[in-house]
Formats: sequence, C-alpha cells, structure tokens
Amino acid sequence: MDQRLRNWDCLILPTTPRTAPLMSELADQQAFRTMNALMLRNPSFANFFDLCAITIPMPIEPMPAGIMLVGRHGTDQTLFSISRAVETNLWEGVRTCP
Repeated sequence: MDQRLRNWDCLILPTTPRTAPLMSELADQQAFRTMNALMLRNPSFANFFDLCAITIPMPIEPMPAGIMLVGRHGTDQTLFSISRAVETNLWEGVRTCP
C-alpha cells in the first residue's frame, strides 16, 4: 500500500458511509452490530495497512459527518498540515456563504 500511495500527499474519503445514526436506530443489539460494522468499514483499511489518518468535521446539518484524510505510514506531520488547511477552507467557505 505504501508504494501505491507514493505519488499522493493523501487520500480524501468519507469517514463513514453515512451520517451518525440516531439512538433509536441502535435500539437492539443486532441493529447496533450491523450499524457498528458499517460505520467502521471506511476507516478500517487505514488500520489494516498501518497508514495514518485523521478525520475532520464537515460543516453540514443536521447530523455530523466527517472527511477522512489518509496518508502513508509515518507522514503524520504532513497529514496534520494538510488537514488544517482543508478544515480551514471548509469552514471559511461556510462562513462566507449567504
């Protein structure tokens, strides 16, 4: 995976495949297990391949969601810099929109 990512500073992906579930959607254990597996699906590959990743909040309503930035192993500081720039630009765009 390290070789596949060598030409990119980072990957930008949705952190989860959907917004956060309501508590009512997790009422029984099977529903919780199913939702938990779904919500962990996207970030799991970064752990599996020993990559670094960070999630930043997306400025959307009404439910929280995030963008995950994934970098090569050991590029944590670079990823922090990229995520700071992305987050600043995302939220600045929200503040300037009518």
